[in-house]
Amino acid sequence: MLIVMNAEPGLSKAKCDALLDDVRRTLQECGLADARIVGRIVGQDHYIVTMVKETLFF
Repeated sequence: MLIVMNAEPGLSKAKCDALLDDVRRTLQECGLADARIVGRIVGQDHYIVTMVKETLFF
């Protein structure tokens, strides 16, 4: 299953993070942990997590 997330423009990073966490938790609780989530919020989360990891290595 593929879930496309669209959020309101201008939503703060904290609110985007909370929304993504809530969606992931809800999918886990419903037995849909294998579902793929796409969208700007997911891309930003992946980018930030990757940059933090890479910064720690260098």
